[in-house]
Amino acid sequence: MKKVALLYCGIVDDNTIQICLNSVKTHLLDNTIVFMVLSSSMKEKHEMLIRNAISPDILAHIDWVGHDTDHVQHVKNSVLQTISSCVSGKHKDYLENSDALLEYYRVHKAYEALVKYEYDNKTRFDYITRIRPDAIFCGSISYPSEENITKESLEIRLNHIRKKYHKNHEILAMLVYSYFLPQRVESTHPADFLVHSLEDLEKSTILDDYTSLVKNGKYLLTIGKNLMFITKRHHFNMLAYLGLSYGHHFLPGFKQWLDPPEQFQICALLNGYSIFDSITKQELAVIKNYDSSKVNIENGFMFIAS
Repeated sequence: MKKVALLYCGIVDDNTIQICLNSVKTHLLDNTIVFMVLSSSMKEKHEMLIRNAISPDILAHIDWVGHDTDHVQHVKNSVLQTISSCVSGKHKDYLENSDALLEYYRVHKAYEALVKYEYDNKTRFDYITRIRPDAIFCGSISYPSEENITKESLEIRLNHIRKKYHKNHEILAMLVYSYFLPQRVESTHPADFLVHSLEDLEKSTILDDYTSLVKNGKYLLTIGKNLMFITKRHHFNMLAYLGLSYGHHFLPGFKQWLDPPEQFQICALLNGYSIFDSITKQELAVIKNYDSSKVNIENGFMFIAS
């Protein structure tokens, strides 16, 4: 059974924390260890809720990050100084006063706790999943073993996927999803996802190519660009340091390159990842019309609470 580290990082919403925790707890696997780095204006209340909901056997780390700590201010000032020459006053104010610069800093701190846990316990995780605390996950996540990714199983999946998807990058994306989030193969359509890669994925069309990419490829499986992601542990190191290098990453074609989703995608691409991203029309509708007093849950979907 594969060992999974869950990075649960973000801002806690008092209206939805309980239902979000319940959704995570319901779908935690026996081999999952949780590392939390959060922000909240009601830290004591929310920490009590978390500790009551998540067993201490799997909650390896919980920490709280505020905007007002000296180290956080140092990190923000360093980033703002680095990017000051290419940021307008309005955008600089947004970065300085919003949560954008802290989003990946929390992930970085959770990753530091993960590395310490591995060292102290003489273990090594196979996969890392990141979920925000304002996301409700109602589906199931699978974490395949390499021995289960065979040509025979791939061929069966390919025959099913090709009934709905026809472009090669779409087929590759759905193959990867079929091993981790199989319900999304049925619930998404070609318009629901994007594939980003600096490699030419269209040339990988034979079964051996598909098998090699799914089994050994360096890829990120994401929902909503950066709201949730799954990747292999041994590929994660450089992504973790986005929390300290925000604003340093640029690629042509990304117009909002300083915004959190695009910094995450650019950092991943520059580090050799292929990105398979999806979000359904239903999920987009929940985001745009969000009302935390009327959280809608439907089996098999990720609904983002804010």
